[in-house]
Amino acid sequence: RAAILTSLIASCKHLEVEPWAYLKDILTRLPTISDEQDLSNLLPERLLESNPSHQWKIAQARKAERARSTKN
Repeated sequence: RAAILTSLIASCKHLEVEPWAYLKDILTRLPTISDEQDLSNLLPERLLESNPSHQWKIAQARKAERARSTKN
């Protein structure tokens, strides 16, 4: 279970999706999904399509910080 959660969180970070917003969204939607539905809609990259406000803001701050530190 820990490996699965770690993998999901790492995927979120890579895709710049807020991990906790993604997990909350998934855990809220999972009980309502039927067996016939396409589970690819639950992937982290799909969250930003429907909720752009869930972009991981700290990733942008870290990029800016790295850019400033490489200039100095």
